[in-house]
Amino acid sequence: MTYALQWLIHGDTIAWPYHAVNWILHACVAACVAELTRRLIANKGEIAAYIAGLLFAVHPVHVEAVANIIGRAELMCALGFLGAMICCCIDR
Repeated sequence: MTYALQWLIHGDTIAWPYHAVNWILHACVAACVAELTRRLIANKGEIAAYIAGLLFAVHPVHVEAVANIIGRAELMCALGFLGAMICCCIDR
């Protein structure tokens, strides 16, 4: 559905908007990793959260999901899963 919506907005002549959505989704997933880490670690959780979020953002295994337009499903699945985990964690 996101591809259909984006095709209605941008058409199929240019590809960079499709990549930009994947980049934004990847940044949101990295922020969710940082927030989940902050909630799970009681002492000095903010420093560990920043490190975890940055390591997730720059890890080379994520290149395929972010660089290829078709990898949006993996990013959206990770965003939904991490969002649910953040909602279930008790904020300390």
